[in-house]
Amino acid sequence: MEGRKSKKTWLGILSVTLAVLLLICGVTACASQGEVGETSSRVASSGTVEPVSSSAESGSSQVEPVSEVSQPSEASQVSETSQVSEVSQPAQPVQVTGITLTTYAVTLNLGQSQMPIVTMTPADAADKGEIWTSSDPSVATVDSLGRITGVAAGSCTVTVTSASNPAVSAAVAVTVNNRVSTGVYSNGNPYYLVVNKSTNTVTVYQADSTGEYCIPVKSMICSCGNGTPSGTYTTTDQYRWRYLVGDVYGQYATRITGHILFHSVPYLRQSEDSLQYEEYNKLGTTASHGCIRLTVADSLWIYQNCPSGTKVALTSRPSMGDPLGRPAAQTISADSPNRGWDPTDPAEGNPWRT
Repeated sequence: MEGRKSKKTWLGILSVTLAVLLLICGVTACASQGEVGETSSRVASSGTVEPVSSSAESGSSQVEPVSEVSQPSEASQVSETSQVSEVSQPAQPVQVTGITLTTYAVTLNLGQSQMPIVTMTPADAADKGEIWTSSDPSVATVDSLGRITGVAAGSCTVTVTSASNPAVSAAVAVTVNNRVSTGVYSNGNPYYLVVNKSTNTVTVYQADSTGEYCIPVKSMICSCGNGTPSGTYTTTDQYRWRYLVGDVYGQYATRITGHILFHSVPYLRQSEDSLQYEEYNKLGTTASHGCIRLTVADSLWIYQNCPSGTKVALTSRPSMGDPLGRPAAQTISADSPNRGWDPTDPAEGNPWRT
């Protein structure tokens, strides 16, 4: 009996021991499953994978955390792309699209100037540079600022173009009258003479219906001198031949003031075939002793058409300039057999006229 009891006792102890061991194993297994589930939860929530390493020494499995690798978000990538696009495509300058003028038609007298005011649009255009041109500079000229000046009677077109956009332009119709304002009015004589000492040019003006000498009708090449005075005078005496300084003679002389006269280029004698041709070749330069030297044709014209009392202005800077320009100078060769004659002299026997 005791033997059986003892055997039962050991069996009971063994059963309890086995039960305890099974219980311990179950608890350990549950704990391991919990860790793995927790790790899986972290992977799912962060989008990163934590590698699992095995420990040979402990015989247990554990999860070792590693640093997370962040991936750029889609919104961030779009923002960076936009910044690159902005840098590579700078804003373009604003172009001129239109030109307006204060006037589109200008009427000028000879030598008169006018400058239309230009407005370019839009107001914030980057380059508002202007290019001015004249269709006929012999009628009217225009400078880089848009100043239009009448040169000769006639019509032309002056155009302003955008320097930055040549497709944009505006035009001005220009009419130039054969008129120059001198501010000098008729005293009953038909002409007013202006001598430009700086260019050695004489311009003859006729009066208009208002009585102002403003219509240039004739220009002459001349030779003034260092002794030529400045001022406005009226003519007096006239001479067919006049003895001059230097023991020479002049044809068709008209006194301006004192010893200052209009006259032909000097002659050695009172004879049309004794012309000092070297002095004739100086016409257009400052060469006289103070008188106004002219060709025979021009001195004769004054002698015949400008009676005593004709107004004469001697000046170096006439405000109206030389509206008809200056005639070209003619020279006589020293080898010419006709060198003793003025080519313009209408006298009979002039070999230049045959």
